Amino acid sequence: MGKAKFFNPFNFNIYNSLGECYFALAEKKFDNPKERDSFLEKAIKYFSKSIKLNPFYLNSHFNSAQAYFNYKYPLRVNFDKAFEEFKKTAYMTYHDYEALFYVSEIYLSQWAIIPPRIENSHWKF
Repeated sequence: MGKAKFFNPFNFNIYNSLGECYFALAEKKFDNPKERDSFLEKAIKYFSKSIKLNPFYLNSHFNSAQAYFNYKYPLRVNFDKAFEEFKKTAYMTYHDYEALFYVSEIYLSQWAIIPPRIENSHWKF
């Protein structure tokens, strides 16, 4: 993958695939927070690069949301970023039930502490 990135630095699929590799490594190290978060940081970096090259590539948004959601688990320090990426994914496709599930799961998990900006937002279910 590193060589592919060198030969074709503007291919968003390469960066998304690199992010997926680091995300898979993070899943294997889920019980070791330091290593897991190190891999997730790299995954987020590559997903962000993929999104920058092609902002309409759905998989990069979804993968980025998952990485943000699991980063620093259980603290969820990037909760807002994960929520925004899942919402973008849901807006981009109305038939991706997994994305809609995650949006609703995040939304409902925060029901008691929903900030006013989300309560009054245009996002309706």
